[in-house]
Amino acid sequence: IIAGDPALVDSLLRMANSAFYRLSPEPVESIERAVAVLGSDGLRSVIATALMQPIFNSATVTDFPHFPQLVWEHALRSAQAAVVHAAVAERIEPFTAEVLSLISGLAEIVLFRAVRERCPSAATGGPTAAALIAALMHSHAASLAQRIGKDWQLSEAALAALLEQSRGAEPASPLGRSLKFGRLAGALAVLYANGRIDKAAVRSSLPPGMLSRAHSDTLVTKLLQPFQDPRTSASPGARRR
Repeated sequence: IIAGDPALVDSLLRMANSAFYRLSPEPVESIERAVAVLGSDGLRSVIATALMQPIFNSATVTDFPHFPQLVWEHALRSAQAAVVHAAVAERIEPFTAEVLSLISGLAEIVLFRAVRERCPSAATGGPTAAALIAALMHSHAASLAQRIGKDWQLSEAALAALLEQSRGAEPASPLGRSLKFGRLAGALAVLYANGRIDKAAVRSSLPPGMLSRAHSDTLVTKLLQPFQDPRTSASPGARRR
């Protein structure tokens, strides 16, 4: 099935050769080896990411040219961190945490478009428009993500975790905590990648006690690696069987 879809083959090889998954110096060049490297969870990640990509790709605007890319990077880095937190700290199925992280980024893109289309003061660019968009993101993105989840008929546990992100209190559910942790860790990684904070600030800003020191160190190391965008990163050819 994967071999019959060039886009999936491309995404599969990009992810298998990313620093997050690849353990050997030799590149992964076949579908069979990529599947072995990623496993079932990695394959689900490839499919989920491939489904989301067209929406982020079509959100480019001239006055906020970096916004879609930053939201995409934040969503992917958040998903990485949420998966680790769900599996290690909460001991729950990690794929749902990954999907909810991507949906949270999707909600930001949808809200960004809607605000610019319906609010003239947000469509002019500049600091005033940026401040307005940021305020609406803060107040409405989480609830919009929950509405998207309802339309996609996600489970009650997933919808509750999304809704918990719009409240000031610490999420009560394990899935909600993993989603919040992932979003925070992803934001720290994006800030670091853009030179806004240093490595020490990333480590000190992660909530204490969520992960062991060893797991936290491993996660920080992977999050602080240069971002590899699956839409643009070079990938080797594949032998399609």
